[in-house]
Amino acid sequence: MPECPWHRMRATVATRIFPLPDRLHSLRSGMRFLFCMILIVGSLAPLTALQVGDKAPPLNGFTWIKGDPVAIGGVPTIVEFWATWCGPCRETIPHLTALQAKHGAGLRIIGVSPESEGEVRPYVQKQGAAMGYRVAVAEEKSFRAYFQGVPGPPYLFLIDKDGLVAWRGLAMDVDRPLKLLLAGKLDVAKEAKLSPLMDELTLTVNDPRADPAGIDAQVMDITERMVAIDPLNERAVLLRMISALKLQRPDVVRAAIAAVPLDLVDAELASNIAWNRINDPDPSYRNIDLIYPLACRAVELDATNPSYLDTYARVLATIGLIDEAIACEERALALAPQVDATVYRGKLDSYRAMRVLRDQITKTGVLPAARASADGPGR
Repeated sequence: MPECPWHRMRATVATRIFPLPDRLHSLRSGMRFLFCMILIVGSLAPLTALQVGDKAPPLNGFTWIKGDPVAIGGVPTIVEFWATWCGPCRETIPHLTALQAKHGAGLRIIGVSPESEGEVRPYVQKQGAAMGYRVAVAEEKSFRAYFQGVPGPPYLFLIDKDGLVAWRGLAMDVDRPLKLLLAGKLDVAKEAKLSPLMDELTLTVNDPRADPAGIDAQVMDITERMVAIDPLNERAVLLRMISALKLQRPDVVRAAIAAVPLDLVDAELASNIAWNRINDPDPSYRNIDLIYPLACRAVELDATNPSYLDTYARVLATIGLIDEAIACEERALALAPQVDATVYRGKLDSYRAMRVLRDQITKTGVLPAARASADGPGR
């Protein structure tokens, strides 16, 4: 098995980009795409020739490992670069499988590998139904027609029913543009402007030769240009916050949060921002007056998501609304998968303990610490 060049540099780049684990680890599921980006470090290749708005190349020179051969056009199509040795691809496989199952004949997903049939076929057979979309291996010329110069797997092109590239980027980022494309609301002209900035951002954060402080400054510059085009671009918003934290710029963190349009932000981005900020150990970076509406927004959009409810409960508890936090965490626990139940139950217990203490203080009018002090030492 060939060594994955993206994995070789994992430790170096992860250390460079994420030196503040207490602040950054809690982005949870919404940060998965960021970790995916960090893991797919490649050489500083030139930008791919295939851009948003271009006509997608035909699917010639493909050996179909799974599923019937298809052509571009007729329905939206995802063409994804993956490989058997690619660690992040193990996460995108179930994600793409779920998308294919959800959309059925209204979407084609094709995983394309540059490896040999002998390497790919056993892997796909072992995956079975867990890899529930078309898979092919491509000859070098056909593969390069799509993926020349991309940062590395898992990377994909989203192609509209007319055969034009509507979006391109990392596989875990495709949900929002796909949803917009299927609804006829994807702004392809905007995506065409964002696409080269995304390339620039990816190359910047993955440059092993750059000074870490210089990377943060460049990220601030690139993401400023990106959010000017799309203030809801999740990667730009979150990476801008990360770099501002590392540069100790609370003013930029606040401005980044304030720039997110509350009436347009989706539930996941709203909750991710709120969760990340409410857990910051430095109150000057929390911006609770800005993240409270975001936490509310997430729950308003999806009141059945335990993660969003858990975030909202944490915000409520922080501002002193303990009864409301308990009710919210109880709902989160009731909806949580078993693997998360212990964590949610622990939080619920802590909120209940806070309520007991609050009621005790309200009833007696005396703080426990003050009472111990008044009794004197040893009494």
